[in-house]
Amino acid sequence: MGVEGNRVVDTGQSIPTVDSLLADQGVGKEQPPFRGSFSHQLDSKGRINIPVGYRTLIEEMGSADLVVTNYICDGSRCLEAFPLATWKTFEKRISKLSRFDARLKTLENYYLSRASMCSLDSSGRILLPVHLRDYAGLKSEVTFTSGLRGFRVWNSTVWTHVFEKAESALLENPDLFSGIDLAGLISEEGS
Repeated sequence: MGVEGNRVVDTGQSIPTVDSLLADQGVGKEQPPFRGSFSHQLDSKGRINIPVGYRTLIEEMGSADLVVTNYICDGSRCLEAFPLATWKTFEKRISKLSRFDARLKTLENYYLSRASMCSLDSSGRILLPVHLRDYAGLKSEVTFTSGLRGFRVWNSTVWTHVFEKAESALLENPDLFSGIDLAGLISEEGS
C-alpha cells in the first residue's frame, strides 16, 4: 500500500507477517504448533476461555501472556494471538527493518498499533479488549483455529464461511496442496 495525495493505493507490496518474519530465520521451530479448532462462548465482560491444549502450550513457554491483534485472513476479519515469547521474537526481527520502509509503516499502523497484551486468569480466560472484539465482530460464539506459532479467533459465523470457501477451493482443485507435499513433510519428520 502507498499514498497518493490523500488516497491509499495498492503498490503491490505485501505486508510482512509474524510467520514470514520468523520463518526465514528458522525462529520458532522449537515451539510446538497449536492444533485444532474449538468453539467457546464470549461472556458479557468480553472474557473467553482459551482451549486447554492452547493454554498448555502457552504456559509451557513460561508465561501466561498472549499478544492479540487484528488480522485479515482470506478476506475476512479475525484476531491473531501469539504467546508473548513468539511476539517478542517477532518484535526483534521487525526492529531490524528500516523505519522508512513503507511496508513496515503499514504493519505498524494496522497490526502493531492495535496489539494488546492479554493475560490468562486463574480460570484460563483472557479479557479481549473492546476494540478487538468490535473489529472481529465477536459477540457470543467464538471459534479458535490453530496456526503453527499462534492461533486465530473468529466470529463463528465468519469462520464457517471461511472454512467452506477453502473447502470449495479444494473440491474445485484437488491439486491445490500439491506444491506443499504434505506426505513428504510428514515422512521427513520421522527420518
